[in-house]
Amino acid sequence: MNPYEHMLSMLRRYHGGAADGERLANEMLVIGYNVVQDFVRLQVGPPWVWSPAMESFYGQTDAFVYELLAYHYRPGRRQLREATADEVGKFLPGGGRVLCLGDGIGFDACEIAARNRDVKVVSFEFENATSTFARRLIDDSGLSDHTVQLSQVEELSAGSFDVVVCYDVLEHVPAPAELIRDIARYLKPGGRAFIVEAFENVGPSHPTHLLSNLKYAGRTIPLFEAAGLRFEGIGPENFRIFVKGPRTSRQSTAWIRFRQRANGVRARAWFAYRYGGPEKVDLREAKINGPAFARTSRGM
Repeated sequence: MNPYEHMLSMLRRYHGGAADGERLANEMLVIGYNVVQDFVRLQVGPPWVWSPAMESFYGQTDAFVYELLAYHYRPGRRQLREATADEVGKFLPGGGRVLCLGDGIGFDACEIAARNRDVKVVSFEFENATSTFARRLIDDSGLSDHTVQLSQVEELSAGSFDVVVCYDVLEHVPAPAELIRDIARYLKPGGRAFIVEAFENVGPSHPTHLLSNLKYAGRTIPLFEAAGLRFEGIGPENFRIFVKGPRTSRQSTAWIRFRQRANGVRARAWFAYRYGGPEKVDLREAKINGPAFARTSRGM
């Protein structure tokens, strides 16, 4: 079964009658295609600007199901998923508790659980089309004995997790420093956070990445250190590792910090040069058809 057919079969199984082969094909061509389509159709407003309409958008659209499914099937994202599960196993050889925060359609939680049968995994995603997909996937995977899907923040207890995995979430939230403090609060002493963010990735194919967070590009490490999480280093497939407590690695992080700060400066300069601001971007011109949108997105 080729990737398209496999993904379409998953949509039919876990996304019900909403499965749409054309939308999937467009998403495979350009990640973000369906989010842009619905962002314009639902008249959310200017891209990259947090508003009540954008907050509601996450519950109104199923576009993120298509985006996340196509994204997880890309080789780099699959390798990140596998590397994360392996690192969890090395850190928790005797078992423990893992929180996948903002787990989307549940792929990361299922990978961790499948490779580490002594680990208890919580897949957290607010109630929407992606969390429904995740719940059905977990139930169907035979992993429900040690994997649970939650959607209410009140269900997450302080100091109850050995690892928090948070990938591609921080750029979406209006107050990332608050979420980082929550991550620190959920961790046990000595626990680890595995982090991937895309603060610098603000462009037409990602209208829900907030421009207000572009100032944090290249500054992730000090954000986490301010919350009491020490930077441990870069893990396989480039996820950042933070520990709640003193650093245990003796490896110098000076070069990593410098390189990330430089990347942040470059990202902010590039955005100012190319886009200027949300009022200068008309997503309607970018979303009409796959090939045209692909040309727009590749330049970012």
